[in-house]
Amino acid sequence: MKNLIDVNVDLPKERIEIEKNTPVYDAFKTLVEDENWPERIKVAENINTPVEFLKKLVEDEEFLVRLAVANNKNATEKILKKLARDENWQVRKAVTDNINTSEDVLIELAGDENWWVREQVANRIKRREILRKLSEDESFNVKKAVADNLNTPKDVLEKLALDEYYFVREGVAYNPNTPKKDLERLVLDESCGVRRCVAENINSSGEILNKLSEDEDELVRVSVARNTNTFKADLEKLAGDEVVQVREAVAENNNATEEILSKLSKDEDYLVREMVATNLNTPKEILIKLARDKVWWVRMYTARNVNLPKDILVELAYDRESTSVRFEANYYLHNNYDIWLENNEDEYDIHSIITDEMYPFGVI
Repeated sequence: MKNLIDVNVDLPKERIEIEKNTPVYDAFKTLVEDENWPERIKVAENINTPVEFLKKLVEDEEFLVRLAVANNKNATEKILKKLARDENWQVRKAVTDNINTSEDVLIELAGDENWWVREQVANRIKRREILRKLSEDESFNVKKAVADNLNTPKDVLEKLALDEYYFVREGVAYNPNTPKKDLERLVLDESCGVRRCVAENINSSGEILNKLSEDEDELVRVSVARNTNTFKADLEKLAGDEVVQVREAVAENNNATEEILSKLSKDEDYLVREMVATNLNTPKEILIKLARDKVWWVRMYTARNVNLPKDILVELAYDRESTSVRFEANYYLHNNYDIWLENNEDEYDIHSIITDEMYPFGVI
């Protein structure tokens, strides 16, 4: 059926009030009764749909329509409470995702027969007694969600740190509320993924990171190198790691000392020098050297560092080898791509820059 108004095209994205007996209201009213369910979905998913029509669509025979209602940010608490008992688990899961769903409804869905539903409840719920209950769920996915939840009690995290499934332990290892004693235990975990999460934890102490700085797994060492709690002595050690990605991580760490950055600015791998160029703590004298690096990628990233002296930035604006370096340098000199391109459109073609230099084998 053709409507004078397309409710998904002609209406604004933000919420507006729809008055009765208007063309827009009549369009919604017509679509609610449409025999084709894709048309009814237009009403169900539209944030401007009057609540009276959403209430009617809660009873729709097509579950995709009810699913759209459950996802609608204009769905009321009463509507969501009814959909929480829908026969289709996808509808019930959508209810758990909706920001208007009350905690009482989430508590009810914590006992849902489908683990997908219970998992999302575990992600959102704040009530500690519900999190305790879900921490004993038969599904490891639900327990992982509990381990990730920032509201989970510390004693529950302590218990989940011993869980048989490594990705449940990963959640505990990454949770900033995990007690130090549990993080220390997880340092010795057989799973490199768990140890990596400990290394990424913002509350892992320097002592814990020190133990992980010599881990056999290179990705664990990368995470240690990125963590701002890592001791400077360990950063110095990791700056000499045989794995490029580890040295890169050290180079971008804001706690890397001037000595470390100086050493890494001479690294044989340009990706490491590139990270030194982006570090805001890199001394100006090092930035000046990197601005004259043999690899144009390094020079381009150096041009982006706000601490680079303006006269050196001007020098890069006339880079002889790379259009991308000149482009970046000129942008930071003028502070606006659009204005600069208007004045230089004859000399620079942004598409050719991207295609020819950044993707020498063509845009994928």
